[in-house]
Amino acid sequence: MSSHRFISVAARMSTAILVWAVPLNFVWEMGQSWTYTGVPASFWSAVQACGMHSVIDGLCVLGIFWGGVLVFRDLGWRHRPGFTGYFWMGTTGFFLSVVIELNAVYRLEQWGYREAMPLIPGLGVGLLPVLQMLTLPPVIFCPLALQHWRHLRHHLYPTVRAGDLAPGLRVGGLRLARHDGADAGDDADDRFPLVVCDCAPSGTHGDGRPHRLGAPAVRQ
Repeated sequence: MSSHRFISVAARMSTAILVWAVPLNFVWEMGQSWTYTGVPASFWSAVQACGMHSVIDGLCVLGIFWGGVLVFRDLGWRHRPGFTGYFWMGTTGFFLSVVIELNAVYRLEQWGYREAMPLIPGLGVGLLPVLQMLTLPPVIFCPLALQHWRHLRHHLYPTVRAGDLAPGLRVGGLRLARHDGADAGDDADDRFPLVVCDCAPSGTHGDGRPHRLGAPAVRQ
């Protein structure tokens, strides 16, 4: 991937994450604001303060994502995080929230806790902000993953009717077949996904290797 292409993809991914992360964290910040001291008494001032904090929270979620890219060496790890991905989200989210709370409450004294805020024993930090960073990153990445797979299905797997294809039709050096192995066209009512690849006119890769078109295509 060229550097220009990488920057473009990285910008789109970062924007998509922030579009979800900032509003969701804002809702969480507003919901837990009554458990903090130092929150402005004016409603709009409180909204402004929570808005600023939600941007910082969104950047933390973005940091969790890009940290995962470096660890897993995979830009798409958030689409199917698995155990290691969720473990990464949990550990980094816990670490970030604890560090921020310890510095903001005890070192910088930017805010404090009311009695309604449950504290984590041994750490003295609020439970709610820690749960925020444990809960929201997976919630934020979930709709992005669904959007990703729907995009792939829409652009790579358009549905075609088998009756519209001739039996034994070749695409990219492969013979189209139904999932059960029968030639496409044997059953006019059968429907199957056909992968539409961005391929050379000959239906092959640049080096002459035929494209593999997924489950509906089998090598003859």
